[in-house]
Amino acid sequence: MGDYRDLSLQEWNFLGLLNDRLNELLLLQKTYWKQRGAIKWAKLGDAGTSFFHANATLRNRKKLITQLTLSDGSFVSNHKDKELAIWEEYKIRLGISEFEGFSVDFTAFINRIDNLDSLEDPMKGRDGRLEGG
Repeated sequence: MGDYRDLSLQEWNFLGLLNDRLNELLLLQKTYWKQRGAIKWAKLGDAGTSFFHANATLRNRKKLITQLTLSDGSFVSNHKDKELAIWEEYKIRLGISEFEGFSVDFTAFINRIDNLDSLEDPMKGRDGRLEGG
């Protein structure tokens, strides 16, 4: 109604009252379902767990790869053979890189600094006294 014309003061007040009442009813409904769930949990406990475990097992079985068909038309069903077939296929698709070793001389990145003996001396504050002592 407010979309088509401006509401009067009484209509705005009534709309506010309706919104308040709706919020009260929604809170009551939320409390009801929360209490009902608590009562159900107290009566039945964790009774639904076996149902959910069974569904998880079925989903796992659906996702299980029982056998693979190789490029030559043969089938493999052993876990180790399936693993090897998948690994070989990935190597073919992604390519094979041969490691040739490092060709970087890391000693060029290291700068030698002499006379670091002063780092082992106790720390002194601005006034020349030892700190933390």
